[in-house]
Amino acid sequence: MATDLIETVQRTMRSHVVMFVGHESGEGQIKLAVFETAPGDGKKVFTESSQSSKDWVLTAESILTDYLLTDPVEEDSAEKQEVEISLDEDGNPEVPTWGGQKLKVQQNLARAVFQAAYAKFTKKPKAKVPWGLLIKSPMDYLDSESIPEGFTMKDPSKWTKADLGLLWDHWQSLEAEEKVIVSFIDCKKEDAPLSRQFDRQVVGSSKKRVWVTVDDDSEAETVDGGEVLGEPTTDAGQSNPEESSPAWHAGKPRYQVLVDLVDALPEQEHGKGTEVDFPHWATWTWSAKYLPQEIHLDLVESCKV
Repeated sequence: MATDLIETVQRTMRSHVVMFVGHESGEGQIKLAVFETAPGDGKKVFTESSQSSKDWVLTAESILTDYLLTDPVEEDSAEKQEVEISLDEDGNPEVPTWGGQKLKVQQNLARAVFQAAYAKFTKKPKAKVPWGLLIKSPMDYLDSESIPEGFTMKDPSKWTKADLGLLWDHWQSLEAEEKVIVSFIDCKKEDAPLSRQFDRQVVGSSKKRVWVTVDDDSEAETVDGGEVLGEPTTDAGQSNPEESSPAWHAGKPRYQVLVDLVDALPEQEHGKGTEVDFPHWATWTWSAKYLPQEIHLDLVESCKV
């Protein structure tokens, strides 16, 4: 039928016709064919006449494939349709049912899987997946088994049915082996949960400071370099913070839950000039039990005045 059509057009309109024909033969599979009228002057057909025309045919086939695998966007539908996925008892996403779904729904299901895994890693339900960083360096943020080998990471809205078919087949094989289908190993700095911030050691001075208890009546001594003993350490990377210090409280599971709940509250915009730079000891990484010595000295000086 296609051959009859193009020959009729050539005979009646004296036009050279190149026709690309494609149809979906299965889940994510497209079959293509090229029909072309033969020139009457003995020249090669257009699609075989030069390397440029051959490349053009390959490019056109690729464009047609993407076109056929992409569902049209309905004007009255939301761009990101709400979908629901299931989580296992540990809070990891499970493979959602995607057969028979429209491409947009399949894309949103895949997005939801990554979002659930990211929220579990950061312990922040409202933290959004940094797709820009994920596309640039996926293996810096994802466990190596989260995506199939050679898979091209891009924004879910750009994935075709063929892309999603590879992803779903890979996830189903992982789930059959009772493995987590998607898990993160890193996140944006601002999304890092508070408990992980204390695990990051800070490179600083190698001098060791000695704390003198408040019950010690001896005068403060100095060490090499003129540093005063009796001043607590401020190293945020201290592995064993003193009991009752802010860092000690922050390491408690119950306290971490409260911090995460507060962090998940909606942000409010503040006017300019309202932000305050807190001193180094007024942070949750302060690992000493008492305030630094200069605070007490300043208080004594102010009382004398």
